[in-house]
Amino acid sequence: MAALLSSSVPASRLLPSLAADTRRLRCRLAFLLLSPPHFSRALARLRAMSLPSKAELLGRVLIRSLLLLLPALSPDGSHHLLRIPATDLDAAILLLAMCDSYSPPAAASSSSPSCSSPVDWHALLVDDAVGSALSISGLGATPWASLAPYVDAAAKCRRFADVVSQERVAVGGGKDGEWRGGASYAAVLAMPPAAGDGAPCAICREEMVRRGGGGVCALRPCGHRFHWHCALRWLARRNTCPCCRAELPAEDARAETRRLWRAVERMAAGDDSVGCA
Repeated sequence: MAALLSSSVPASRLLPSLAADTRRLRCRLAFLLLSPPHFSRALARLRAMSLPSKAELLGRVLIRSLLLLLPALSPDGSHHLLRIPATDLDAAILLLAMCDSYSPPAAASSSSPSCSSPVDWHALLVDDAVGSALSISGLGATPWASLAPYVDAAAKCRRFADVVSQERVAVGGGKDGEWRGGASYAAVLAMPPAAGDGAPCAICREEMVRRGGGGVCALRPCGHRFHWHCALRWLARRNTCPCCRAELPAEDARAETRRLWRAVERMAAGDDSVGCA
């Protein structure tokens, strides 16, 4: 909440965009619930996913909500996780609705011994959608009705980041619990060419000569320069600068969740230099 209060985006511009996005997602969920073939297709896609793939999809959905709530995290709106591919959107909407509506008592009441699935997800989601639509926040066009789903998603993003760290430590992925994924493809493609100044490349230690900028690139946001081929190999494995450890957007949603949440904490502490994409 402190990061939201310190945001430079006025509420008069933020709330209408959140309300429009909320309506779009709710309409799409309603369409899935009213169209058995589309619901079955989205549910089958989810069931075909492995658990890590589902965690990746959930992370992408939560990151998208966080970026919409705090536009300062992606000032130019170009963050690669802001747009979920159409092939994954229905599965993502369904997964988030399943996470929101699931509870052991509700699942027990909707399960059927004769059904191949232990939980009747369609009935469970319909009951939850109807209850949400008839709630005070669902009926009223108040500012909080537009803001609440995204504040809730931000809280879930924090919990997701904590779970990811614990999982990473459990599988032996490092003492600090960080995922060491590569930089996002969009961030790599956005790196500008730079002129070599004769200084040694920090990765290969060879001289960066002046060739009209064709063989040297500059990392964003720090501006450190490296050979293109060296930077590409480095960023395929890590999303940090070899010199100063400045972070680039990560392709993996789990690593990106941790990076963005650190940026949120800096915003809450009053750091005006936050701009992550």
